[in-house]
Amino acid sequence: MSESALTLTELRRIYAPIFPGANLHHMVPTSRNGGGSEFNLFPYDKRTHGSYHDVLWNLKVDEVWSLLDGIHHSIFESDEDYIKPWWYAFCDLDKGTLRQRELFTKDKINALEKPLSTDVLSRRWERAFGGQDLSTARGFMKIMLLFMVFGVKITDRDTLFNNGNLVKFIEKSPCTRYRLWAFQTIFGDGGSVQAMKTKIAKILNKNPSYSP
Repeated sequence: MSESALTLTELRRIYAPIFPGANLHHMVPTSRNGGGSEFNLFPYDKRTHGSYHDVLWNLKVDEVWSLLDGIHHSIFESDEDYIKPWWYAFCDLDKGTLRQRELFTKDKINALEKPLSTDVLSRRWERAFGGQDLSTARGFMKIMLLFMVFGVKITDRDTLFNNGNLVKFIEKSPCTRYRLWAFQTIFGDGGSVQAMKTKIAKILNKNPSYSP
């Protein structure tokens, strides 16, 4: 993942007037070796940010994307009042001492066996994603992926919707690793610049609070 030259202070200064009341969410958590570049930081409303982690713990963004349907089904289609959060099995601690990893594993085993209220999970899901529908959650996740691809440029219409500038940005900042995954998830393996602009506009129009 290409690292941004922007410091956290500079990034917060850019995002603060555009997304007031937001803090920076690591799409690949620091506990999973996620970096502090603009391409891994998403301005998440601080009132609802905690609910995301309450439901998904320290899953990486690509894991959330692949597990989202199953988690949603378990929470909203269950006939039980309590369910075990099976998706915690995919959480991990990718850094730290041996002792810290052992403690994390112990906590994970305990968490996997502890039933959680589906009512509480559904309310936290709704707060995290802005609605209970799976399509709403998918749309919110797509916004995250756009931030992973474009960083602060997601706030600049001239970059997103000017053919020449969009091509120039992609050429100047080629996507690798998680950014490449995010790019391919949103745009596929190829396509015209016009098709890219159409997809960007469609995602942003469904999430007007993030639209430049």
